[in-house]
Amino acid sequence: MNVLAAAVLGLLASPLLRREIRRYDVPGPRPGAVEALAAGFLALVTWALSGGAIWPLLAVGWLVLLGVVLVFVDLAVQRLPNRVTGAAAAGVLVLLAAAGDWRRLGWAVVCGLAACACYFVLAFAVPAGMGMGDVKLAASLGLALGWWGGTVTMLGIAAGFFVYGIAAVVLLARGKVGRSDQLPHGPAMLLGAVTVLVLFGG
Repeated sequence: MNVLAAAVLGLLASPLLRREIRRYDVPGPRPGAVEALAAGFLALVTWALSGGAIWPLLAVGWLVLLGVVLVFVDLAVQRLPNRVTGAAAAGVLVLLAAAGDWRRLGWAVVCGLAACACYFVLAFAVPAGMGMGDVKLAASLGLALGWWGGTVTMLGIAAGFFVYGIAAVVLLARGKVGRSDQLPHGPAMLLGAVTVLVLFGG
């Protein structure tokens, strides 16, 4: 799949993504926003990962498309719906399994479980700052990252916290949020994971 085809696929998928976003009473999104994210990020991961097997690329593409839904919903209502996080994890697992590389699939499953466990501990320790939706999203991110190994997984998870921290500092400095406000973790988790896949997944 080339970059242009991936961008077109993102545009074609956008009406379905918008319909899923509206399911959760999200105002908007603005015209073109869903289309730009879906087409742009799908093209980006295709450019970065197209040198490898097709099935891992499709798994990351699936995660990217559902990630667009999760970003808009989480930013609007601070919720990561089970319907979407579950579909993301199941789709990534099935598409990776289709590659037929059972060693890498096993490693991906281990990384997915480890990422999920890490977030579960954090959600239990700081329930006001992190929810079970973040824990479930971590499973699909860990699966996708884990296909490229434990180091990539750790970098991807760490990058999510880094993006979250930078966003919090910037918003606090601009007076958009207060010190006691809670920001959604989902968008930062997704952006961190995708960035690491683009940089190190090829």
